[in-house]
Amino acid sequence: MSKNRFFKFVLPVLILVVAIGFAQYLTATKPVISPEPIKEKIWTVAASKAVHKDYAPDLKLFGQLVAGRDSDLRALVVGPVIRTGENFVEGGIVKAGELLLAIDPFDYQATLDERRAQLSEARARREEISARHRSEIEALKQDQKQLDLTIKDYERIKELQKKGTVSNKRFDDSRIAESRQTQLVSTRKNTILALAAQLDQQSAAIKRLEVGVRRARRDLTRTRLTSPFNGFVLQKNAEIGKRLSLNDPIARLVEAENMQARFHVSSGQYGRLVAGGDLKGRKATVVWRAGDRDFTYQATVERAGASIQAASGGVDLYARLKGAGVDQPLRPGAFVEVTLQDFNYKQVVRVSETALHMDKVYVVQKGRLEARNVRVAGRTGNDVLLQGALKDGDLIVTTRFAEMGPGMKIEVH
Repeated sequence: MSKNRFFKFVLPVLILVVAIGFAQYLTATKPVISPEPIKEKIWTVAASKAVHKDYAPDLKLFGQLVAGRDSDLRALVVGPVIRTGENFVEGGIVKAGELLLAIDPFDYQATLDERRAQLSEARARREEISARHRSEIEALKQDQKQLDLTIKDYERIKELQKKGTVSNKRFDDSRIAESRQTQLVSTRKNTILALAAQLDQQSAAIKRLEVGVRRARRDLTRTRLTSPFNGFVLQKNAEIGKRLSLNDPIARLVEAENMQARFHVSSGQYGRLVAGGDLKGRKATVVWRAGDRDFTYQATVERAGASIQAASGGVDLYARLKGAGVDQPLRPGAFVEVTLQDFNYKQVVRVSETALHMDKVYVVQKGRLEARNVRVAGRTGNDVLLQGALKDGDLIVTTRFAEMGPGMKIEVH
């Protein structure tokens, strides 16, 4: 066989045979891989044990301190200021009854003295009239006796004159004497009535003058302005030498003892608080944070606001602080945190809100998830208070993941 023929026909056949043989060898010697069975995925979760008990969560609210009394002091009399109190300064702390300022009392003292003198004169005049009245009454008694005697004498002479034993002149004289005495008694009575009327008039004048004395005494008292309660001085508008007119503003005084925290609750919170019993008297804790210090005060709810706020549907509550006073750093306007006990929920389970899936939770049952229907009775912070198909000791899953569903195999860590 020629060399050219070998390369043209025999060599390609040999190469093909070797290739087929090598391919069969590879097929015969390749490893066989058996498929592994699919394993169920186990999810690792966190869980919380269910415990039924009564629970009254704390409401965390925010509010502002307000004064129980906030008074605008004004001038009630006219005159120049001649003296001010030591603590009558902006931000000054004053005690009840402490002098704030004094207005020149000269004119008011003079008026009071004049009214008193007029009253003394009127009372003396009444005593004079009363003495004359008593004297006239005594004189009337004597005149009445004399008239009785004169009438008897006239009647006797009249009988004797009929018998002709007395003269006509004697009869006329007795009749004139009886008429004169009758006139005297009548005049005395009229004098007594006039004096009684004068007494009434004088008594009325005395009452009028007594009112004037009281008014003058009140005006004199008003020349000294004192603090009506313990508090702080704000907006001082008077100094020594300034002449005050009637109703001029002097200062604003804020009471220190009756400090109150005003805070807002929603309509739902207000409804629960009212449903939980009397709102008045409910205990609260008020915290004022000033810098790095916390000032804590116990408080008692005294009242609710007069109206519901249209924007929020809620209402303002007022809690009076215990221990507040002029010796405390508290001032009206400070922002505070108020802790108030909410409604007392009966036999609920408290669990993290992450455990809640609409109206159900998942519990661990034999290593798998089981759904339980629940109802949210209340909330506190990031937790919910649940009622429903839960038993004490149930492990409630608090971990969330997208594939979560009943029957999934889980492991609690």
